[in-house]
Amino acid sequence: MSINNLEIKISNYFNSKSATHLKSLTTNIAIDRILFKNYKS
Repeated sequence: MSINNLEIKISNYFNSKSATHLKSLTTNIAIDRILFKNYKS
């Protein structure tokens, strides 16, 4: 949930053309957002 972790995921997205990788990336970001939201509240 750190900014650095998100940047790594974003750079991995740009470095990869794989559809399955994109799906797992968006899933991971969604999970991170949910966890971060719960963490903040």
